[in-house]
Amino acid sequence: MASVRRQFEVIPVIDLRDGEVVHARRGQRQRYQAMRSELCTGSDALQIIDHLLRLYPFPRLYIADLDAIQQRGHQRALVETIRAQFPALELWVDAGIRCASDWQAWQLAGVRCVAGSENLESLKSWQALQTSLPQQAVLSLDFVADEVPDKSADELADAISATRFCGPPELQQPAHWPQQLIAMTLARVGSSAGPDLALLDQLQKQAPQQQLYAAGGVRNLHDLQRLQAQGLAGALVASALHDGSLSTQALQQLLNTDRRPD
Repeated sequence: MASVRRQFEVIPVIDLRDGEVVHARRGQRQRYQAMRSELCTGSDALQIIDHLLRLYPFPRLYIADLDAIQQRGHQRALVETIRAQFPALELWVDAGIRCASDWQAWQLAGVRCVAGSENLESLKSWQALQTSLPQQAVLSLDFVADEVPDKSADELADAISATRFCGPPELQQPAHWPQQLIAMTLARVGSSAGPDLALLDQLQKQAPQQQLYAAGGVRNLHDLQRLQAQGLAGALVASALHDGSLSTQALQQLLNTDRRPD
């Protein structure tokens, strides 16, 4: 069965740690540095989001709370400030949720729960989380490479071609997937290695009715066009928005001319 084709979407990503935006790179969270963006100076989250929305009026923003993911506090107050400052922006938040009780403190924040498979304790934890939420959570299927060497982009693409699923094994079964899925290839994040098209194709074939979003490796308009042509719902993007690879004109070309019926 062919994938259901929908309006393609680009979702900008910000990673929060210690009150600032950092540059995610290859899933090596201990090495993330403060964001340096061509859109603006500094790593202030509100300023960066404002300039992202000047680049293009994105309807959604993905936020990774790295402190919560690493169990060293959280950035909930900052996320709530972002929500108040940009009320029209739908926020997808990965706060390192391991079980349903972890999300209770976030219930009033007005954000959408993203559950990363790498953090979920078990299939039962995932099912209990879904039951407890008024709106279905987004599931991030997390894939990691056993070794991420510090090599060139071409060498890196070869080195991380073999990835493994990180999370409860049962979550690899489409029967447990929600309507919206993220394929998160952590070793490709911030790597300029390009998306893992083979993995994405495999996931699409497993669940053609789901909305699948690619995350990790997007470099430019060409990568986004390939994902669009492959029938994905969209892509999560960070580096290419900040290094000048994706201009307003490029985003308009991709998104404003992409009109496909549900």
